[in-house]
Formats: sequence, C-alpha cells, structure tokens
Amino acid sequence: MLAVAFGCFLGSIVCYKNQAFYISRLNANNGRPVPEARLPPMVAGGFSLAAGLFVFAWTSPAHIHWIGPCIGAVLMGMGFFGIFQGSTNYLVDTFNEYGASAVAANTLLRNVFAGGFPLFTDQMFHKLGVPWACSLLGFVAVAMIPIPFFFYLYGKKIRGRGVWSRKSLE
Repeated sequence: MLAVAFGCFLGSIVCYKNQAFYISRLNANNGRPVPEARLPPMVAGGFSLAAGLFVFAWTSPAHIHWIGPCIGAVLMGMGFFGIFQGSTNYLVDTFNEYGASAVAANTLLRNVFAGGFPLFTDQMFHKLGVPWACSLLGFVAVAMIPIPFFFYLYGKKIRGRGVWSRKSLE
C-alpha cells in the first residue's frame, strides 16, 4: 500500500511539472484552456500503469525478492494518478460549465467498473494465477495506451463536433 501511495506522490510531481506546459499553451491561446495540454500525464501514466502491472505480475511469486512487486506497485500508483488527474482536468477544460457533469459521468462509469470487477477477479486470479491475471490486466492497459495520443492529435476536431464541448473552441 505504501508503494502505491509513493507512486501516486511521484505521479503528482509529473502532473505538477506538466502545469508549466499547460500554462504556456494557455497563454499562447489568449487565456483560453487548451484541454489537450492536460494529456501528457495521461500518456506517461498509460505506460507506467501497463509496465507496473507486468512488473508486479512477474515478480509476485514468493521466491522473488519483495522489492520487485513494490517497484511494480510504485509504477501502478504513478500510472493511476497520471491517468486520473489528466483525464479529470481534460474533462473540466473540455466541457467548461458542464465540467461537473462530465466528471460525474466519468465517476459513475469508473464506479460501475469498480463494482463489477470483484464479481470475476477472484475467479480470474485463482484460475490464472497472479502472474497471468495481472498480465491480462496489463494487456488491457497496453491496448488503452493509444487513447490519450488519439485525443492529443484529434481532440480539437472531436470537441468541435460535440454539442457540449464546442464552447471550448471559442
């Protein structure tokens, strides 16, 4: 648990460092938010989360020193924090006065997944074992790595098509 907390602390440093990039983009855009400038921590977080899951998975057997899974947990914490903070800031900047609703919808969806996962994870970890069950989650995380890149490249065009996000282009 301390390793995940330390990873979250490191992730907060990444988000803090990104603030300078965001402010430079904000100033270049005449004080108007640039949601895509919030995505670099998500990019880093995607890689960190996936790497952390694989490190945790394959260092989890009892014969491997305890520091291995702790390193994986630190990477997962960094990934969690970067993804969470980056996505929340992106939603607020994208939906302006509807930002609270966007964050609420995001929270609802996240909680639905959090409520649903315990229904199958116990069986998954018992049948596959910790290395392969965590690896399966790692493969899902790897599949999601391109998402922030996609929004970084095409976010402005996507925002222009949305009814509630169009205002972020004005």
